[in-house]
Amino acid sequence: ADTLKGIQGKFMLSINDHPDIRKIFRDFNHKEVSLLYSIGQQGPTEANELIYSNYELKEAPPDLTLFPSMH
Repeated sequence: ADTLKGIQGKFMLSINDHPDIRKIFRDFNHKEVSLLYSIGQQGPTEANELIYSNYELKEAPPDLTLFPSMH
């Protein structure tokens, strides 16, 4: 976190939600995101991710997806 405080440009960090992470990066802007992880043959697992930045994070549209259905 100290290194990120000193950078001159913008940064965005996505990291697993954990109390220690929240404490380390408490001085930055953040958003909480719920998502599904898919690993190998296992079914999707719900998880929470934190997105931190040194600039204002705006809300994404509710229908925004990174991988739209290929139907």
